[in-house]
Amino acid sequence: MEDQDFQRKLGAAQTSTTKFSGGIKKLGNMLGTVLRRAFAAATASMAAFSAATVVTGARFEYEIRKVAAISKDGSERIGDLTDKARELGSQTSFSATQAAEAMLNFSRAGMSTVDILSATRPALLLAEATASDMTLATETMAAALKVFNLTGDQGTRVADVFSATLRNSLFNLQGLTDGMKYAGVAGSAFSISLEE
Repeated sequence: MEDQDFQRKLGAAQTSTTKFSGGIKKLGNMLGTVLRRAFAAATASMAAFSAATVVTGARFEYEIRKVAAISKDGSERIGDLTDKARELGSQTSFSATQAAEAMLNFSRAGMSTVDILSATRPALLLAEATASDMTLATETMAAALKVFNLTGDQGTRVADVFSATLRNSLFNLQGLTDGMKYAGVAGSAFSISLEE
């Protein structure tokens, strides 16, 4: 009787072991499928990220080359322009490509590379401070520098004056820009300073 009981329990143990082994195989197959799918998804994500990075890098290089081509002495200073755009991309809310676009706006306004390198940070900070479009801020800065016969190193002064004016009035940067088209030219003709 003990022998039959032992045989029965041994058979039950073998059946349980076989079921357990089958369950482990199924679990292994399911994990393998899940891991293959996860690996495929991760690979696809990495490929998309890599493609986006290449596109972003190419766009940045394209913008910097345009700045160098348009500005007076940009081709000799392309390394400085590139470094400054990357620096501003890491230190402001704007990307390096957007900083390069700001530089392009300044170069289109006829500014030298030295002036572009000096004025870009204040223009980006003006855009941030006034919650304005970066293009509007750079074009406004370039116009003010030109109208008042200032160099790029006076960009911080211009940004500070404009920010203070906007904080103390109902104007936005677009309104100030429109006003400067008329008052700035007349003021400059009568030797009135930017602050006045």
